[in-house]
Amino acid sequence: MKTIIIFFFTGILLMAQEEILSDTNQKEQKEKTYNLDKIYSVSSLKDKKYLSGETISQEMIQDNPNGNGDITSLLRILPNVQFDNKQLSSQTAGEIDPANISISGGLYYQNLFLLDGAGINNDLNPIGTTNPTTPTSLSGRSQGMNIDTSLLGSIKVLDSNISASYGGFSGGVVEAETKRPTKKFSAKISQQISQGDFNGFSLTKYHINEKSQDAFINSTSANSQPKFIKYITRASLESKINEKSGVIASFSANQSFIPLKSYAQGQINQIIGDKTTKTQKRLSYNAFIKGYYDILSNLVLEASYTFAPQYNEYFIVNTKDSDFYLKSGGHQANLKSIWDNAIGNFTTILNFGYLENSRTGSAQNMKGWRYSTDKNWNVNGSNNEGGYGNVSSKQINLNLKLMQEFDTIKYKRWLNKFSVGTESGFVYADYHRLGDTIFSGSAFTKPLKTGETCLVGDEYCSNGVVDTSLMNASLKKIWENNNGQYMYRSTLYKQGLIAVNNFTLALFIEDDMSFLLGKGGRIESKIGLRSDFDTFMSKTTFAPRFSIKYITPVKKDYQTSFVFGANRYYGRNIFNYALLDGRSSLEYTLIKSSYNQS
Repeated sequence: MKTIIIFFFTGILLMAQEEILSDTNQKEQKEKTYNLDKIYSVSSLKDKKYLSGETISQEMIQDNPNGNGDITSLLRILPNVQFDNKQLSSQTAGEIDPANISISGGLYYQNLFLLDGAGINNDLNPIGTTNPTTPTSLSGRSQGMNIDTSLLGSIKVLDSNISASYGGFSGGVVEAETKRPTKKFSAKISQQISQGDFNGFSLTKYHINEKSQDAFINSTSANSQPKFIKYITRASLESKINEKSGVIASFSANQSFIPLKSYAQGQINQIIGDKTTKTQKRLSYNAFIKGYYDILSNLVLEASYTFAPQYNEYFIVNTKDSDFYLKSGGHQANLKSIWDNAIGNFTTILNFGYLENSRTGSAQNMKGWRYSTDKNWNVNGSNNEGGYGNVSSKQINLNLKLMQEFDTIKYKRWLNKFSVGTESGFVYADYHRLGDTIFSGSAFTKPLKTGETCLVGDEYCSNGVVDTSLMNASLKKIWENNNGQYMYRSTLYKQGLIAVNNFTLALFIEDDMSFLLGKGGRIESKIGLRSDFDTFMSKTTFAPRFSIKYITPVKKDYQTSFVFGANRYYGRNIFNYALLDGRSSLEYTLIKSSYNQS
């Protein structure tokens, strides 16, 4: 829950968009502002002037450097958006994930991200973990889909005094609208290259402390990337078939390749069947198609589909056969209709979303051995091999939003616009371990004594003689005259499925008023109320929204506005905690009392 009260003064016009003129000109300007034109996008229905926020137009999207081409890279130009410092690090220039952002100090995982009016938030585990190589938890991000900005016509960021038609956030709202076809026929293709090499020719300039340079060059971690090359390829096609219909399609690929040492410097004796340098990959793709059709002069239908998967390849340092992929992103399908009816405008948005956060391509089990004649790739530490098993986690959303905005009521110098709407949705989320995974380390090994040999097919036992030369006196006594080693204790992550679901229902009502005071300026106000209910928490919330603004009666370039607002926002439910509770029930400890026990 978040309650925000805002009062500020500005010497230039930030939100007012109209010039206070004479009474006659005021009437003309007033009618121009509030008459309902044919509406083609949902965002225009909600573009209230009292909102505190900024809009990045298509021209600005095209003209501004956009880094990796994701939505949040463009938001750096806005004053109320704060970025995760790690995203700005010069040591991780090869990454392509969109940055976590805080809007007006809110939690980064409680922003609302919308694409064509439908949510694209990752509610599986948006906080995630900074370490991608953990047995159970998967790294996550707040945006469920890494959307390329070349698809977009505008980006709107709302940071305060936000309309009651928006819910499920306690930070801010980032609303992206995809393009509409405007030309009879147009095709584009482009490629962008970025590259860095600390030891050679480089398009990227590194600034690394001299004492840290050797460790940076021989990095085994994606947190330090001395070399990378990144390609962004984009292609698009659009056609305005006739005055009533059009279609636009595009494809983009963002690919990054990051060579890293797979084993720590000075610790490797020999590697059997593995590479000492591996290339981590970050592969993000966007395929998009959108069409519209003017069924009647007052009825518009839009449909769009977005497929935005991402595949990140990693390895576990100092571990043989440890490569794996983290798969994220997914599908989004929208159907939108806008009906200009006798009493105003009625908007319908039907959305289906499928998001994934999974680990694939991993070895099923993880083993850590003491250094021996056959487990001999790391003379100074544990000789690890394998992975943490494959895990699938997904989120399925189905949402319907209905909104009626009524025609403006005009009485002398008073204008009033009323709107009402409802939202309903269903979310299914799960965590699925696809097979039993056994994890054991060198600390849980015991020596094979004289006459003992491993059972045939026992992969948790090795007949290679363990080297005792680097052991302390107490360990040497235990391991002297050993005939190999076996694992006597391990953790079992059992195959299983944990699932949760949530039904949601929201109702909202809002009234917008404008009072033209002639030479006294103008007052605008908004009063709204939103109520949300969900079955996951079995709770009903009420979120009142109120704001009022006074605009001084001077020329537009010199106008000053005073704004006051008191608004309550409620965040979304994060399913990770429920899934984590279920995950714990799949975890067991296995112990065997002798080398020849299963």
